[in-house]
Amino acid sequence: MLVTAGGGCGPSESFDPGEFFSALLKQSYIDQQYVPREILSPVDFEDRIALQELLSEKCNRKVEILAPQRGEKRSLIDLAAQNAKQSGNRGVHGGVGRRQDEQIRIP
Repeated sequence: MLVTAGGGCGPSESFDPGEFFSALLKQSYIDQQYVPREILSPVDFEDRIALQELLSEKCNRKVEILAPQRGEKRSLIDLAAQNAKQSGNRGVHGGVGRRQDEQIRIP
């Protein structure tokens, strides 16, 4: 998945990575039967704990949403970001990712 600066919002609105990943995780997991025990997010977001509790209750087991700043789990996030960037550069998404300066930068 590739998101461009502005994310389809009006020119006066700014992109908030926390809001984006919160919405992405909700869309990806709330109505799914399978939810992993651990979800890694490149950024922390305001309703992370509430979403974690909701998914845990839905699955009848503990689900953790982590936003690691360093260590092995942060390295996994960085590797995923690098892979996504390289995929966009190769044009595997039908031309999406042509302009590097418009791509989201994962903190």
